[in-house]
Amino acid sequence: MIDEALFKGPERKVVPLFVLADTSGSMHGEKIVTLNTALKNMLDRFKEVQSPMDQFKLSIVTFGGDHAEVELPMTDIDEVQLPTLTVFGKTPMGEAFDLVSAMLQDEKVCPKNAKKPSLFLITDGIPTDKQPDTEPAQWQPLQNLIRLSQGAQRFAIGIGNDQNNQLLAEFIHSPNIPVWNTQDVSKIHDFFAMATQSTILRTQGRELFQQSVVRPFNPSDKI
Repeated sequence: MIDEALFKGPERKVVPLFVLADTSGSMHGEKIVTLNTALKNMLDRFKEVQSPMDQFKLSIVTFGGDHAEVELPMTDIDEVQLPTLTVFGKTPMGEAFDLVSAMLQDEKVCPKNAKKPSLFLITDGIPTDKQPDTEPAQWQPLQNLIRLSQGAQRFAIGIGNDQNNQLLAEFIHSPNIPVWNTQDVSKIHDFFAMATQSTILRTQGRELFQQSVVRPFNPSDKI
């Protein structure tokens, strides 16, 4: 009797992707429209580079109104049906950090043999569930997320002038990956293209950001 296991290829490893998206009222209009389009472009790019070795999976966590929500549970990239994000109310960013932290500890979401995740944070404001005098380095929801995602790549973009750049830099927690700040809403596309490229390169054993030198990113680059 032939053992079919002998003919199976190597098991694909999950690459968890987490988008943490600000859907507060201030993200209305062009910002949320551009974000929805950028997410679709990101999804299409990950589908293009699927390999026998890696299984990209995506989850989207939104923070707007009174609570953060898991808008898209962790889903195989080929099966993702993107929700259309809408905006409302406050900016409960800390709750979003807590939700992602919980998923990082759930082996059904992030198996033990999964590759290191990538986290993408986009916001245009400051958290409404953080005390104003609490420094990012002492803010428990953020510090828990950093601890639980050790070794991950974390990317952050702030739109406009109201975001807390110190908080975004603490979220990234790496001297090699820059915080993106922009007044130009269209740069959301470039941000997600950069973060997608960096994630894909990492699964191939390469790095977009190395040591303390940041390689210039060209949005037209393909891998």
